[in-house]
Amino acid sequence: MICVVGIELSCSPLREGYDGRVPRSTRALPARSARQSSPSTLRSDAERNRLTILAAATEALTEIGLDVPVDEIARRAGVGSATIYRRFPTRDDLLVAALEERVRDYADLVERALEEADPWRAFCDLLYAVCERQAADAGFRDLLAATKWPPVSIGEHSQRAADGVARLVRRAKRAGALRKDFASGDVRFLMMANGGITRSAADPAVWKRHIEYVIDGLRAR
Repeated sequence: MICVVGIELSCSPLREGYDGRVPRSTRALPARSARQSSPSTLRSDAERNRLTILAAATEALTEIGLDVPVDEIARRAGVGSATIYRRFPTRDDLLVAALEERVRDYADLVERALEEADPWRAFCDLLYAVCERQAADAGFRDLLAATKWPPVSIGEHSQRAADGVARLVRRAKRAGALRKDFASGDVRFLMMANGGITRSAADPAVWKRHIEYVIDGLRAR
């Protein structure tokens, strides 16, 4: 919530003999000064600060992941931590705002996989795409691998992603390609496993071997 601080001006008592005319120096403010202090200008400045903070948070999340401290985001944004907390009351508020785009990207990956006509290929395409993205983006990696965070769904795309994953799983099972005991919620477990591998493995491309083993084990026999 952006707060605009009002300034209360007080006037001294009228002097004897005052003729009612406004002194020249106080008749009107220059137009440029009026614009600088207008509510719309203050809102514009606050929005620029918010976008700068979000850009810095996105950059830091990509490199560091969910463990990124607020001080690091403030340093990248060129502001103080107090400025961040004026825009985002808690660290979680900031991270959720910065991660909304990643949730949208995840939902988009799911929908692109659904465009594939072959149900098994569509399911495998999603797993490969998500694992590759986890290896390249620490924030995306940690978001899909998190067990207790975030405390709520992020943005309007969370349900879109969940519905799409469920459709992919149903299609692959109906086609007889995916083992019958696999559930759509198990995709999250695969992302948690891949997140741990990409975080700790010395070879950044090891996720490819991991997901190949996984897919081979998920194929219906």
